[in-house]
Amino acid sequence: MKYFIYCRKSTESEDRQILSLPAQQRALDECAEKEKLQIVDRFVESASAYKVGRPEFNKMVERLQNGEADGILVWQYNRLARNSLDGGMIVYMLDSGVLKGIRTPTGYTDGSGNSKFMLQLEFAMSKKSSDDNSESVKRGNTEKILRGWSTKRHAGYLFVEDPNNGEKIIDNDPLRYDLVKNAFQLVLQYKSPPRVLEILNNEWGFRTVKTRRSGGRPMSMNNLYKILHNEFYAGWNTTKEGQRVKGQHNPMITDKEYAKIQSILDLKGSTRQRTLFLPYKGIMRCGECGGAICLEEKYQIICSECKYKFASRGKVACPHCKLNIEKMNTPKRLHYVYAGCKKKKGNCSQKTIRKESLESQVKNYLMSIELSPKVNDWVLKQLKTYIEGKVVVNNQALVSLQKVVLDAQKELDALLIQFTNSENRDRTIISTDEYMKRKNTLEQEKKVGEEKLADLSQGVKTFMTDVEEKFEFAVDAAGEFNTGDFETRTTIFRNLGSNLKLLDRKVLVNQHILYMFIKKANDDIRAITTDPLEPEKSIDMYEQYGARSQVYFTLRG
Repeated sequence: MKYFIYCRKSTESEDRQILSLPAQQRALDECAEKEKLQIVDRFVESASAYKVGRPEFNKMVERLQNGEADGILVWQYNRLARNSLDGGMIVYMLDSGVLKGIRTPTGYTDGSGNSKFMLQLEFAMSKKSSDDNSESVKRGNTEKILRGWSTKRHAGYLFVEDPNNGEKIIDNDPLRYDLVKNAFQLVLQYKSPPRVLEILNNEWGFRTVKTRRSGGRPMSMNNLYKILHNEFYAGWNTTKEGQRVKGQHNPMITDKEYAKIQSILDLKGSTRQRTLFLPYKGIMRCGECGGAICLEEKYQIICSECKYKFASRGKVACPHCKLNIEKMNTPKRLHYVYAGCKKKKGNCSQKTIRKESLESQVKNYLMSIELSPKVNDWVLKQLKTYIEGKVVVNNQALVSLQKVVLDAQKELDALLIQFTNSENRDRTIISTDEYMKRKNTLEQEKKVGEEKLADLSQGVKTFMTDVEEKFEFAVDAAGEFNTGDFETRTTIFRNLGSNLKLLDRKVLVNQHILYMFIKKANDDIRAITTDPLEPEKSIDMYEQYGARSQVYFTLRG
């Protein structure tokens, strides 16, 4: 067999105890050398497996389907998938023979029925664990904010331990609180932000909090603007849903001072471009340097006298003919919104793109995965019918797992009787070390069996839930994107994946496996359509060809 090595470590809390990438690679190299495995290539990435769309994983799947290898060597099975769709893809490739086996340093899974079943349970348990962790963190953060405490770091404040309950709360930073507060007062005295930053860093010696990886540096202009526009410093916290909550921390300015600062910044017409709260914020990355893609606005005026076009922010007159803007006879005012790389990671040659062009590309992609409501309902109906047939298999698996747990308990009972028997008084039949080793092994087998029993039905239910949500998304997304507000558009864009990029003024969408399946299901229906404009009319014909199994396996792989 030929193997691909796959290593993954997430930056999220789910993987804080997982072996680092170099350590994974080292362990897998040792395993490959020990077992004399033929390694074709390796795929290494830092990405969460909670959502579909991992670039290296998708490349590996594509090359497996092309026949370049037929096995995967991985540290643990949950490195491959923590969501039902990627897990379903792996299991289906085992089922179809594209993938012959998955090897870890401690085990091996092939295409046999029991192996695939146990692998599905592993994936379901990983998915459940990720779901629980995510919901717990979100719920905890929201609850903390509603009680008036921020969950984020802010310049001038520190996290301290509440002596009453040990919770981390916000308190004044004794070294920086007064410095940041005085910076607000300088702005209120109409000093420009660049001058305030110069005083803060050079005259007052402000430095950010030193951490293990960063800090100990002067404040940046970008962070100063974020602070000046942040209501937290006026005593407010905001939940992820946008709800404003009065904070329990000590504010640096009042609400009136905050409003005045916003007016001062607009009045000064700073040449710094203002980042907008528009769609796609924090979703896209530059395809060249990996920097953040932000949307920024530009205001221009065409002089009514000399027809010269110039940026209007911070200007009171035409730079060419010196005519005051207020005296111009109906000057033409222009407003553009651009998306582009912030170029904070060094040299980057990427140019900006108009928001209209970016949205047009997104619309085209959404239209490519669009399903009509009738086709959507029909495909889900076939899938549910197929899933119902799996209930019998689940019942058989339930009996099998119950037997595993029961057998493990019987062996534990027999082992205890053997160890405590009077004939083993001198420990010649079974030593204490042998007893403890065997006892721990059996207890672990029993524990694993009990956990898998508890999660037996979760895999299929989660799979159906994910598919239904994504199919509903494919039906409505294009229309909702056209008519929705910026929050709706941002949600739709985010659902396309977590690795969206902008390169050469083109939006690059990682082809999520689910959306590829939707296209395939759509194409399969259209391929036998008698009327290409009305695929619904051929649904009955498609069903006559035994489509239920075909639809299911289209979605699973």
